[in-house]
Amino acid sequence: MVTPEKHDNIRERIELLTQDSRSKSPLLIHDQSMIVYLVFIISSYCFILQPEYPASDVNENGEPLFGPEDITIFKEADGTYSFHVDGTDIYIPISEEEAEFNLEGGAKLVEKDN
Repeated sequence: MVTPEKHDNIRERIELLTQDSRSKSPLLIHDQSMIVYLVFIISSYCFILQPEYPASDVNENGEPLFGPEDITIFKEADGTYSFHVDGTDIYIPISEEEAEFNLEGGAKLVEKDN
């Protein structure tokens, strides 16, 4: 038979067992760490961290890139213009407006006497 003393003792033990054994500070640390993880996850979708690589000398089609210092505009004897990229065998006929545009951008002009 259970006496009132034993009954109170059992009730006290059950209450102690069912109570949250964690104190408030570990719960607070857990909450803080979850907030930090959440910030990392959200920021991973906002920022892309990439190492710095030097610029490529070719474009996405594998063609070499060039600047105004690499361009020569040839003015032919008949008044037409040709676009030439230094170091290549590329000569492209262009209009007078295109020639003027490239010359304003820093291309060199060579007049041919043929």
